[in-house]
Amino acid sequence: MPFRIVETGKIAVFDDNAPRVITFDPWPQVIFLEATGHRTITQFVIDMANGYNKEVPKSLEETIITEIERMVQNNLISLSNVAVQLDKRLLEPLRK
Repeated sequence: MPFRIVETGKIAVFDDNAPRVITFDPWPQVIFLEATGHRTITQFVIDMANGYNKEVPKSLEETIITEIERMVQNNLISLSNVAVQLDKRLLEPLRK
């Protein structure tokens, strides 16, 4: 889905299939922006865990997987068994 930066650190996603604009809480936004078609869920969880300087939250993996499942159910992202090349318009923010 195309997206636009609406303010520093915040994006709005434009649904191609319905008249809606979506904004995210922090975790879903990170997942949306990082869903580039090149990493597995396991790799993504490991990358996010490696971003913590101290102890990784015990619920990190569960939180990420729950958010990914919710986003798939809402057609905000999709999963693939193989790496995919996404259209450039899905990887870069829209210009004003």
